Amino acid sequence: MLDWLIEVCLFKYSDPILYLIIGQIVCTQPRRLAVRALASRVAEEFGCQVGEEVGFQIGASNPRVSPQTRIRFVTDAILLNEYHNDRKLSAYSIVIVDEAHERRIDTDLVFGIMKTCLEERHNIKVRYELSV
Repeated sequence: MLDWLIEVCLFKYSDPILYLIIGQIVCTQPRRLAVRALASRVAEEFGCQVGEEVGFQIGASNPRVSPQTRIRFVTDAILLNEYHNDRKLSAYSIVIVDEAHERRIDTDLVFGIMKTCLEERHNIKVRYELSV
């Protein structure tokens, strides 16, 4: 998943104008530790600090993001909270539901909200990572 994500990001975000048009990439993880670890790894691959182009949010307070953030790693619960405030998840153009095979309640709810988003928005892409 990480290689695919980096490839997509380098292609889509090599031109700053595309970033303004297409929005952020969000990648959900079921565990807080995985959110931090993946954000650190991807930031290292991009050659930036966590909180710049690559950010994360694991709780309601102190998200490590900035206006330049293009890729955001979040827990499933954070994405559900964002959906509560914005039913179309309009800040995102790509949603990656990683570790979906773990089948937690929050992950199942994310599947449901993404089905709704796909019906309402035709410009959003969803990718589920079901590797076991």
